[in-house]
Amino acid sequence: MRPLLQAVGVMVVILASWAVGIAVYVLALAVLYHQRIGRGDLIPILYSAALPSLVAIVVVDLPVLLVLRRAVGGRPATALFALAAALLGIVPTSIVVLYHGGSLRQLASPEARLFLYMFSAMGMVFGAGFARIVETPRPWRGGRT
Repeated sequence: MRPLLQAVGVMVVILASWAVGIAVYVLALAVLYHQRIGRGDLIPILYSAALPSLVAIVVVDLPVLLVLRRAVGGRPATALFALAAALLGIVPTSIVVLYHGGSLRQLASPEARLFLYMFSAMGMVFGAGFARIVETPRPWRGGRT
């Protein structure tokens, strides 16, 4: 895939992963805590998630996935990339907790867990999408060798 198309693909995956993460946050809040989220609460969550997500993807996830891609020889296993990026969800969760004046001990709080679910879901979608975008073309899949 050409570099420009890969860059556009990565941007689309970033936006899709952010939307999935927000949906997971709202769903987890409803299912685990039996609470609904109002518009007044959703807007701060959207903002609280946006910057840490972008920083985590650009500074943590992307470099780790690029190294992982090199380590597996350019033929990424989608599940491996999804798992690696999901586990990295602790990074933006920590950023949110620390930004709001908390300590790392508060990562076990219900609020931090909601953010962890959200960022892990984002990572899972981003990792899987990234793997599909950078996958080395294979002749039996219609790609050039």
